[in-house]
Amino acid sequence: MEKVKTQTDLKPLIKETLNEMIRDNKEEIRELIKEAIEDISLANDVKEGRKNDCVSERKILRILDK
Repeated sequence: MEKVKTQTDLKPLIKETLNEMIRDNKEEIRELIKEAIEDISLANDVKEGRKNDCVSERKILRILDK
């Protein structure tokens, strides 16, 4: 196996490896991205909720029972 000598030599190898990983694992990567977006959305909703008045547990349960 030939030794990699410089960062310039490494860049194409890393790109090729990442491209293969993406190609071979499209569904898993899609799922990871989807989960990350959902997590970000939930975090944003929590932040937004902290800015507003609190809602009673009873009111939430009433809405969920509908």
